[in-house]
Amino acid sequence: MSKEVEINNDDYRKIESKTTRSLEEYMAERVQFKINLYFRKARSYRFWHLLASVIIAISAALVPVLVNLSDDNKIFLYLATIFSLLVSIGVALQEVFRFREHWRNYNLIDSNLRSEEMLFSMSAGPYKDTANEKEKANRFVQRIEELIHDERWDTINMRTAANRIAENEKMIESVVESYLKAKNAVTE
Repeated sequence: MSKEVEINNDDYRKIESKTTRSLEEYMAERVQFKINLYFRKARSYRFWHLLASVIIAISAALVPVLVNLSDDNKIFLYLATIFSLLVSIGVALQEVFRFREHWRNYNLIDSNLRSEEMLFSMSAGPYKDTANEKEKANRFVQRIEELIHDERWDTINMRTAANRIAENEKMIESVVESYLKAKNAVTE
């Protein structure tokens, strides 16, 4: 019979280090905490990715329309410049914060942890032929910790990729070029 262990996921820092931990405590303090954390992070990054993508798409679509309308009124040219700047800023923010990549990464680890928890609780997959409960629990902990470790490395590698410098330089050149084009169009 399993014992319920409550933990406030918003208060992770209050979890104490222990020399031993029951499986129920591990499930609550580590597995459920990480599942909930990754779910929240995936949802947040998804929101920011979709918001940035919509703003970029709408702004990019408006620029040529506003430029074509600028013959009648100079305000349309100013608006085109503003929307061009929004596109550039949006693309830059997506590149820096990598909303889509983080969303996918956190969604994947959330799904993997849930799957592993389900396999363990149903004695399926790698836990199917394990008669010894201690060995089954040890295998579960090891597999969960490997998933969490791999996720951390993926996130760190994503954030510190060597090619990021070259990408950022190209992005800055693109922003400056867009700005100069818009400025020249306004002054003409």
